[in-house]
Amino acid sequence: RWTPSRPDLKVDGDILSFGANLTGFNLVNFFSRNLVNILIGKYSGAIELGYYDRAYKLLLFPLQNITQPLTRVMVPLLSRIHDDKARFRDLYVRTNWMLAAVTMPGIAALTLTSDQVVALLFGPRWTAVAPIFAWLGIASLTQSVSS
Repeated sequence: RWTPSRPDLKVDGDILSFGANLTGFNLVNFFSRNLVNILIGKYSGAIELGYYDRAYKLLLFPLQNITQPLTRVMVPLLSRIHDDKARFRDLYVRTNWMLAAVTMPGIAALTLTSDQVVALLFGPRWTAVAPIFAWLGIASLTQSVSS
């Protein structure tokens, strides 16, 4: 039966420090990702923000559908082998190379055919999204392996 006890300051401090760092990273990440929306909306207007939003979400869809399931598998696996630095590094590097081999050509193909992709998925009224999508695609070529 569990009874309350004095906190172990060493363990609890490590956990709190990790949680604080993770929370800080997530806050900075959230604001950095959403600051663009605020600035586009303020300085360019709602229509341009809509174009940017469609392009950004179109780009994120394949990236998230590949990286999120992989993350759900890799984090527990890497946490189990974290003491074996060589094995950890080898698995991490091989996984990133495989991820890059899948996502980078896909993003490049979507970027090169952005006009056709946007017309097919959104229709001819959304052609203004294509160049935004192409630039975001170029900028995101390393996104899958850096997240």
